[in-house]
Parts: sequence; structure tokens; C-alpha cells
Amino acid sequence: MRVAEAVALIQRVDAVRHASNDLASVRQALAGVAQLRGWLDGCEADLAAATIGRVPVPAKEIAEAAKISQRAAERMIERHVTADDVPSFGQALTEGDVSGGHVDVLAAGIRSLEPAERSGFRQHAAGLVGQAKLSTVEEFRALVQAEARRFSADHGEARLARQRRACRLRTWVSPSDGMWKLSGSFDPETGLALHGRLSAAMSRLFHQSVPDDAPDDPRSRPSRPHRWFGGRVRDRARRDHPCRPRLGPGSADELDPRVEFIEFVDRFSTAARDATIRE
Repeated sequence: MRVAEAVALIQRVDAVRHASNDLASVRQALAGVAQLRGWLDGCEADLAAATIGRVPVPAKEIAEAAKISQRAAERMIERHVTADDVPSFGQALTEGDVSGGHVDVLAAGIRSLEPAERSGFRQHAAGLVGQAKLSTVEEFRALVQAEARRFSADHGEARLARQRRACRLRTWVSPSDGMWKLSGSFDPETGLALHGRLSAAMSRLFHQSVPDDAPDDPRSRPSRPHRWFGGRVRDRARRDHPCRPRLGPGSADELDPRVEFIEFVDRFSTAARDATIRE
């Protein structure tokens, strides 16, 4: 879409916005807004790519300029890479025929495959642009996931290997309330191990009696142990304490999620058990 075409589209949308029009005109204007939004997503991706090689951390520069999170800035860069790797989607994004969300879905589908499978899937995905133009982002996500599963050579061990590589453990301090937060995503085997350790630790803590600060209403208790358990983590996870999580220098990405978090839970469980015995 040329700039003159974008300006003309903005004028048409604005005219409908400020006048009493029939439903057909309103629907056409809404479609125009969606097209403009896709075009702007493409502009963002191109501008994000223009920072690469000019600053040490492009995502940080983009986040500060656009007033967005660094993760959203990284998504912009990846959006440009995907549009470049699958030109049919790059062209559709430039025209505003698909949104940045459609391109993000395609990028996720490519990432879900083995490295050796990705080049072939990119070529295959070029033919999906027609469906993308007619689909919502959620509808297109279902399509891409199905195509990626069909394209993948193996749904067994290869899938588990992909899930293991996709394990993530993220920590951050919330700027709104100052709380230290943790979010993790683990493969089924690791998740089962973590669930077992957490459940065992909570069983030991609540085996003999219900804590004094538990809610009176029994229906409220299933979620309360997790809050109380979190309080014990807070009390025990201090500097140089055995159960303190071993965080990387300033970045959760430097953790080995499957190993480090399980070890953290193990160290906490031991410390909590010892504390319960002393109490």
C-alpha cells in the first residue's frame, strides 16, 4: 500500500466515523481500519529491522521509542524476519491484507518444527497466505498448527525433544507492585516431576495441621496452600540461604529451566521440611 493510498483510506474511514451512514458503509470502514492496522504492523516491522546493526540491543531501543515491552519489540524484529523469509506474507503485510498477528502465528509454527524441517515448511507456508487473508488470527493459528503437525516427520520423540527445547523459566520484578514474579513452561515429563515435588512438599507442610492463617471457609482452602507455600518461599529465599534460587546475572534466559527450577524446588522442600520439624 502506498502512502497516498493509506491517506485516502484514512480519509474514507474518518468520513464514515463522523457521519451517519448505513451499515454497509460502517462495515467497509471497519475493514479499512483492519487494513490500515496491518499496514502499520508492516511499517513497525520494517522500522524495527532498521535498528539492527546500529545499536547494541535493538529490542531495547525499539521498546523505549515505541513505549512497549522488550518482548513486544523482539516480536517486531521476528515479524520482519518471517515476512522476509516468506515473501508472500511480507507482501500481504505491506498491503495490509494480513495483520502482524497472522505473521506472528506463522513464525510460531516455523519455530515449532525441527531445524531441518523449517526451510521446507516456509515454502509450504507461502501457499497459506490466501487462507490468512480470510481468517482471524485464531482461525489461522489453528490452521498453521495443523499444517505444522502434518508437515512434521515424527509426532513422538521428536515432539518431546521440541517441547524440551521450548522449556522456559522467566523471572521479573513487576513495576506496578514491586513483586518478584516467576512464570514457567515445561515439557510434560519435567512438568510431572515438578508437580510431584511441589505436591510432596505441600503434603509435608500440611500433614499434621492446617496453618493458622488458612481461611475458615473450606471451599477457599484449595488455593490457599499455594499462597502460604509462596510465603514460605519468600521467607526462605534470602541471600546465601540453601533454598535460594540460583538466578543468572540479570536474565532469566540464562537459567536451565528444567534443571535449575527442579533443584530450587528440591532445596526449598528440604528447608521447608526442616523448618516444619523445628516449629
